Amino acid sequence: MRARLRIARAVALLALFGLGCRSRGAAQAHPAKPAASVAHAPLSADPELAAAERAAIARLPEFRAVLTRAEPTNQAFEVEAVVKDGALSERLWLGDVKAVAGGFEGSVSSEPKQLKSIHRAQSLRVADEDVVDWAYYERRTLHGAETRRIALEQRRRAELADALTHCREAKFADGCAALGDTYAAGVLFERRPEVALELYTKACAGGSTYGCNAAGWAVFHGRGGAQDLPAAAAFFARACTTGDEHPFGCDSRGFALLTGLAGTKRDVPLALRFLGKTCAKGLAPSCLLLELAKVKRLRSGPKLELACDVNFAEQVSRCTSDQDPEGCFLAGSAIETGICGVPKSAKRSADLLQKAAAFGAEWPGATRAAAAH
Repeated sequence: MRARLRIARAVALLALFGLGCRSRGAAQAHPAKPAASVAHAPLSADPELAAAERAAIARLPEFRAVLTRAEPTNQAFEVEAVVKDGALSERLWLGDVKAVAGGFEGSVSSEPKQLKSIHRAQSLRVADEDVVDWAYYERRTLHGAETRRIALEQRRRAELADALTHCREAKFADGCAALGDTYAAGVLFERRPEVALELYTKACAGGSTYGCNAAGWAVFHGRGGAQDLPAAAAFFARACTTGDEHPFGCDSRGFALLTGLAGTKRDVPLALRFLGKTCAKGLAPSCLLLELAKVKRLRSGPKLELACDVNFAEQVSRCTSDQDPEGCFLAGSAIETGICGVPKSAKRSADLLQKAAAFGAEWPGATRAAAAH
């Protein structure tokens, strides 16, 4: 079975790499009184941040105009400014901002690191020439805050580079695989399948069977690189060697051994043994494969009630939308046999089973010619 998103698990495992949110780098900022200087406060020494600040400064009149209009759809106005206290300076964000003559007034919303005389929630007035960024929401759409975005991207790049150096270590391997899920789905970070594949592959090398399974499905579909079916079969084999590994990996391995997915050499007894273990762990699709195998006279035994907990409409959707061969195979076989009370349809089952066969997944003894009739 394809590795599924485990966002809560990923977030918890990020701590293994020290990936928790770090404070923004030394911000330069502004005091309780507006600066008297006419020249604008110095921009960040970082080229990316300086470019973002330059763009924000150029659009500051636009921000002021939106702020003063006070439309109910616009809210959460903030400015980032260089706050000074003697020779020290720091960039601080101010919330609950109001426009005043020559600047803005608000309360400090970021934690001061350098300026010990400034504290959170303190009211400050900053001059226009000290503002380096701004932000507000319009109907839940964020405008501005480019320095935050740049800082976050830089932190993520650094965190990813740090994580990749540890993926081959057993204690970090599962964390790397979970981090790969976030890049594959684009939930916590931007969607980057090539990064996800690298994380999965290195996690697999570190002993994460979850990572091996995820890498197998990634290369199977060509996500993050070229499609490579032999490599996918090899990853599935590494994902499950005893049947006691991660159930997703053993479901994938059992499915491949049963159906010949991705050119895997069939081994029905071994497939049934692996699927039996994953079914016992509560994985309904594995139980359904076993029940279907019984209908096909490949096994015997008591009825597995969990098999009918599979959502067949979801399997059809995964087949058509996600090109998931197991979804195609399960839905097509269920519609063919009428298992679990699923309405039979020769035409519909043939179509789904043909899709599964295109991925190399067929029942032992089946032929593509037979599937087409």
